[in-house]
Amino acid sequence: ELGYALRKIVLAGALPPARSQAILQDFVDLPITTVPVRPLVPEAMRLTVAHMAGFYDAIYMALALQEDLKVLTADDRMVRAFAKLNRTVSLASLA
Repeated sequence: ELGYALRKIVLAGALPPARSQAILQDFVDLPITTVPVRPLVPEAMRLTVAHMAGFYDAIYMALALQEDLKVLTADDRMVRAFAKLNRTVSLASLA
């Protein structure tokens, strides 16, 4: 997600490519626990069909359900798709 966002900002001319590399490296260096996706796939498929959501978003939702967490997102479509689950927080709502 961060790489995608940085790419958009660089292509828009708002960030030098070298700075985007440094930002991405800083992120990679953070002590973040990663989670294997494969075990989440069956639940993500169920969620994507049940909520008419993107599969990629459903992976995050499956993890949120498994870990009893909420998903912070700037994607309003994701917020709407999973509204009934009360597991999404819109980034815009924090402004």
